[in-house]
Amino acid sequence: MARMRMRTLARLAGRLSGPGLVAAVLLILLVPALAGGGYPSLGNIATRFYRLHSDLPAAEVQDLAAFLDQMFFSYARVFHYDVRRRSTLDVYVYRTREEFLSFCAERGLGRSVLQMRGLYIPELYELAAWGSGEEARHVLAHEGTHQFIALVTKPDHQPPQWFHEGLASYFETANWKNGTLTLGAVNFDRLAALVPMYTQGHFVPKIPLGDLLTTQDFTATHYAEAWSFVYFLLHAYGGRNAEVLNRYFILIQQGQDPVRAFVAAFQTPLDAVDGAWRAYVEELLKKDLSQLLALPAESTAPSGH
Repeated sequence: MARMRMRTLARLAGRLSGPGLVAAVLLILLVPALAGGGYPSLGNIATRFYRLHSDLPAAEVQDLAAFLDQMFFSYARVFHYDVRRRSTLDVYVYRTREEFLSFCAERGLGRSVLQMRGLYIPELYELAAWGSGEEARHVLAHEGTHQFIALVTKPDHQPPQWFHEGLASYFETANWKNGTLTLGAVNFDRLAALVPMYTQGHFVPKIPLGDLLTTQDFTATHYAEAWSFVYFLLHAYGGRNAEVLNRYFILIQQGQDPVRAFVAAFQTPLDAVDGAWRAYVEELLKKDLSQLLALPAESTAPSGH
């Protein structure tokens, strides 16, 4: 009976969510979790794009569901993804760290998860986090970027690390207030990681753009520079270079290597792009230096993965 009721509600959701509708959550269905699977206490919400499983209070879960759907629309705009296509991405949000760690242990994840607030599991296409409020939303926005990229990526055509982490670090600063999503805030945690180099007189960013485009061994500096490069593309010169990200992704999906794909997408010599990016980051640092220096040291550590 419970399974039949869930299928009926899912079909009803499909009829009510037409292709032209762009609301954050076209239909939210709060239903009891089915017994089994080790998590009988979880409630499920089905949205246009997600299946959200959580033991948070119902009102918080509904708010998170609306937030996730708005984030999906934001990801889709960068990739020109047709939001009329259906999606059923699984997201698990737990009230406590212990529940989150139990979830990870059941999936065979090791000790690396002990300090995480959330993660995306590529093999299972699942996103999981613990906690609530703004911090949980930031984690979900970051890890949700990885989940969305996996949705739109062809097998064996994964974009390089800078693309994944730069976009994830960009989206994690999404502001959610009274049901309205706002993007484009400076990620001060990432920018702060560049302050020591800047105050010591180094030419910032430190890692050459050609190296950043290809490395897979990410440090805190790589995270910071990847974010700053994505932020540069989306906001410098009035955002006129935002289309580069989508063109670059298309070329990666066609099998081009990261550097050649970027040169072809940007249609500008790499050295010229590198110089413009460095100048833009230096202006950001000058503008926000006093606020950055006031941040606690631990805020510069990379979040997510």
